[in-house]
Amino acid sequence: VSWVAEQGNLAALFFYLLGWLLFISRKKDEAVVMGAFLSFGLSLLCKEMSATLPFALCLSLYVQGARPRAILKSVLPHFGLLFVYLAVRSLALGKLAQTGYWAGDLPSQILTMFKAFALYVKLAVLPRPLSFEYTFAVKHVLDAEVLACAMLLLGLLSLVLWRERKYPKLGFGLLFFFLALAPV
Repeated sequence: VSWVAEQGNLAALFFYLLGWLLFISRKKDEAVVMGAFLSFGLSLLCKEMSATLPFALCLSLYVQGARPRAILKSVLPHFGLLFVYLAVRSLALGKLAQTGYWAGDLPSQILTMFKAFALYVKLAVLPRPLSFEYTFAVKHVLDAEVLACAMLLLGLLSLVLWRERKYPKLGFGLLFFFLALAPV
């Protein structure tokens, strides 16, 4: 049962990476561009997390030294497809997400996710204990634990942005890590 349930994740990852690879390839003929666009559309149909691809494409072009106007021009069709996808999804479901906030409301969700993001950073450095699912106590107030996690994340983001010109690949990797967790 687990394998069947994970096929959507694998398909989404396959099309996400294929779209990214085709987009950054040196060949810019019409078939390659259309393949990147189609792969993004297929990844969106497999899993909503794929909505991060246009942002990842912007980030990869920025690291390669592209100018903001060129980045926007290159990625605009992907953002257009994302907008259409979100609009159709919203009309079909009557709301943007399938469920409400699992923490109850938006402020509690944000406070709880600071702790979750910090745990994922820790697991990226020291992957212990590993689990297929991590549960978090819902936070309703800004306490010392949430504040410490928020400071850790802001510190990491500040460090990345401060040193991204000297170490662009490291900056890209860390920013992509945060980008990949953003839909959570």
